Amino acid sequence: MFTDDLKKAVSGLASCFPNLLLASEPQSIVYASMSRLKADYICMKDLVNQKRPWKYLINLAATSFPLKTNQEIVKHIKSLKGENDISMRFKRIIPRRWAVEYYTEHGRIRASNTKLAPPPHNLTVIKGMAYNTLSREFVQWVMKDSRALDFFNWCNKTYSPDEHYWATLNNLYHNPSLRTPGGYHGKQQGSTVVTSLPS
Repeated sequence: MFTDDLKKAVSGLASCFPNLLLASEPQSIVYASMSRLKADYICMKDLVNQKRPWKYLINLAATSFPLKTNQEIVKHIKSLKGENDISMRFKRIIPRRWAVEYYTEHGRIRASNTKLAPPPHNLTVIKGMAYNTLSREFVQWVMKDSRALDFFNWCNKTYSPDEHYWATLNNLYHNPSLRTPGGYHGKQQGSTVVTSLPS
């Protein structure tokens, strides 16, 4: 439980570090619901609004720990040359995640009997990971582009939207009309969209 005392303690700790920000709108997270994606989105928006001189955002899971040195991470990010590093898989075995509308009830996400409308702007939904390395240009584009915003709102009623929101917007092979900054133009091989980015 995130009590007022805990919020005050965390806020006090954060004030000791000039490079540490707290989310302007803390979220109560329900696994596989829109709250996961919304939490990331709010943190990214806060970071963009800070106008700090950053070039890339690395989104890690709460249980992740960097296994590379800062120097190695910087070297890898420089090799991206403005591209995003977003894992993408193009499998047709998960359309159930957006076949019907999902909703949250009693701390769990549940499927309804209501069919979900197709994604806006004729987008092809791409399965990917929730944890990625995103360029500043991409993050700023996501906050302003009307198609990205429409897709964000559509994702509100899908299952685990954080696993298809970023990958769909980044995949210019299937969604070339987006012209996403740092987007991926490569080809699909089998069930996996092959990435040219270094591992």
